[in-house]
Amino acid sequence: TELGCAIRATGANPNMSRAQGINVDFNKVLGLMLSNGLVALSSGLLAQYQGFIDINSGRGAIVIGLAAVIIGDVLFSRIFRNFGLKLLAVVLGAIIYYIVMQVVLWLKLDSDMLKLLSAVIVAIFLAMCISPVTALAVSLGTTVGFVFSGMPVDVWLRALSHVVWAVGGALWLKKHPDTFYNGATNALFCLALAVVHALLELCVVFTLYLGGFAGMAEKFGQGGFGAIILLVGLGTAVHSSVDYVVSVLVWRPIRKVGGVAAISTAH
Repeated sequence: TELGCAIRATGANPNMSRAQGINVDFNKVLGLMLSNGLVALSSGLLAQYQGFIDINSGRGAIVIGLAAVIIGDVLFSRIFRNFGLKLLAVVLGAIIYYIVMQVVLWLKLDSDMLKLLSAVIVAIFLAMCISPVTALAVSLGTTVGFVFSGMPVDVWLRALSHVVWAVGGALWLKKHPDTFYNGATNALFCLALAVVHALLELCVVFTLYLGGFAGMAEKFGQGGFGAIILLVGLGTAVHSSVDYVVSVLVWRPIRKVGGVAAISTAH
């Protein structure tokens, strides 16, 4: 409908929509009303299905929803073009998210580590956008943090491997600052970082596993090499891609801040 197209146009480009005579403020309020109405409807259906409801039922749902949207967009945006297929991509993203979580639980690993690692990777990506020196400092700083917090050796050695792709990516961005604004280059850069990131962490884990390092056999014993490739290799590549997209979305607005812009330009 005309109204539906106007709402989508408002979300895609508010300035252009306003120039075309679309009431942007009205469409924003209407979009919020529709989305909150759908949230309320889904909550009511969930309560009817379960037969009860609890105040903590929706806790963490926004994280799952955001992960589903980002994973679906990263993996299927080049394949799915129309709106219906993009909705399907979100559903597939949610399924992939839960598959990864089930693998983590199956291997009896701490699922909270995923949240911690994601936060660390996003911080490193943002530092990489500023300068190579900042990327080096943040990646080394997170490694030291893991060491002093008592994390297992494999965790902080994997964190130490971040120095390679963080500094390398920062040097690339220093020479090619328009990478984020070219669709094909941005996608290839994301893919390259994800592959290098995954390979480096695989090298660390395989070395410790084959060397019989304490705790590695217990951690991956049930799945063996397959579990390492799936969880460390594929899992790292997926969460690296997701964290990259999040970082780009965060970096684009904050790079306009005077202090941040001055630092990134100076280096």
